[in-house]
Amino acid sequence: MNAAVWGTLCSLSFGLADLIASRSGRAIGPKCSLLATFLVGTAGITLWMVLDPPATDWPRDQLWLLGVHGIATTVSILLLYWGFARGPIGVVAPIIAVHPVLVVGWLWLQGAEPGALQWAAMATAIAGAVVVAVVGENPVEAGRDRRFFMRSVAIAVACCLAYTVWVVIGQSAARAYGADAALWATRPISLVALLLLFVIARERPRLPIRWWPLLVVQATLDSAGVFFFYGGGRTDDPAIAAVTSSVFGAVTTFLAWAVFRERVVALQWLGIVIVFGSVAVLAGQG
Repeated sequence: MNAAVWGTLCSLSFGLADLIASRSGRAIGPKCSLLATFLVGTAGITLWMVLDPPATDWPRDQLWLLGVHGIATTVSILLLYWGFARGPIGVVAPIIAVHPVLVVGWLWLQGAEPGALQWAAMATAIAGAVVVAVVGENPVEAGRDRRFFMRSVAIAVACCLAYTVWVVIGQSAARAYGADAALWATRPISLVALLLLFVIARERPRLPIRWWPLLVVQATLDSAGVFFFYGGGRTDDPAIAAVTSSVFGAVTTFLAWAVFRERVVALQWLGIVIVFGSVAVLAGQG
């Protein structure tokens, strides 16, 4: 398959997985929904590593990167599931999608020199996210108070920041250990971090049998998205794969509108297009 196909499959997999997570998270709670994703995902990735063992010498002085990346994985995806379960997805997803802008900003602070097109894409992405947040769902019409809406925006902003940490630390871990080894090593850490959250909250994981089929589909799609993402990175055109895989949030937003009839006004669609278009430009330039 070519790079565009790998990236498109990645976006479709993640977009569908997140759409399902928005409903499973609402029914059984974001933590339980994420637990199912981690259990199935960890098993799948472990099988992948057994069939194709990574070549790395596991340098000890960089082990902290795996720990931080594993915790960042748990925090970022948990906030994502929480935000999607609360909704509206058409507001939450575009705000979270701005995280590549923050990544480029961090790299600039570290000495990188973004070009004029990248600066323009960063500015328009932020502007698009502001438009989405300002003109999104009318809380009164939706039967919610303004605080509910603003809390969802705050969760999306926190998720965006967490994803930024996840990407920055993940890139360093991938350089130290290789992408496959870093992915495999951080999953158990993510799972332990999530279980600790259950202990701290004094909650017992609850995975009703009637939800197992949908949770398995959700977790399988999430794992498939990871597989397609790394598959695209190994092609001759990784930039094309990055562009097409970066718009999974747009897939979730569109499906929420098409399947669940979530209300999206015209100006909000404009903001969504601006955000994901700008992110695609940044991915292509990266």
